[in-house]
Amino acid sequence: MKIGTIEVGKRPEIVLVLTTELNNMDKLKENLSFAKSLKVNFVEFRVDYLENISKLSEILDILGDYNFYIIGTIRPKFEGGLFPFDENRLILFEQILEHPSTYLVDIEFRSKIVKEVIELAKKIKKFSIVSYHDFEKTPSAQEILKIYDEIYNLNPSFVKLSFKANSFEDVKLGKNLLRKIADDYRKIRNTLRSLA
Repeated sequence: MKIGTIEVGKRPEIVLVLTTELNNMDKLKENLSFAKSLKVNFVEFRVDYLENISKLSEILDILGDYNFYIIGTIRPKFEGGLFPFDENRLILFEQILEHPSTYLVDIEFRSKIVKEVIELAKKIKKFSIVSYHDFEKTPSAQEILKIYDEIYNLNPSFVKLSFKANSFEDVKLGKNLLRKIADDYRKIRNTLRSLA
């Protein structure tokens, strides 16, 4: 899958996450210039950190001027973000997706508007990431696979799972499950190719 000129999965990509510097234009531009010098391609724009939401278009324009692939994220409080309400986010996601510099949006699996955001992204011919976070622990293998399957069945462009590793065993579990999911994906892809 390609995002702009980037072949996803070919090599690891660095993502610059913009938070508090969004409210200081000089600091923002300084960070963007530094990121460009490091050959960063993706910028996650954490809209929930924006103190003045009326600056949304202006910030998107600035990010576009630097030719980054923008990931728009509006994390609610229940997912560790700063945005207080779930309902108002759908309007903001639409504004973000309609901007020509935006390539992806990231929406939480537990959000009430997850299906609407996925469909909106598809309608506008952009990409969606559905993410699941557990900031306290790594769930069991069965729980992780269940979460993955539920998200996958929503048909987003990408699935993002993030867990807190409290032990080396948690790290090994994550690595092994990632390998299993990748192997299963390759088998499905090769089967579909054969059928075609």
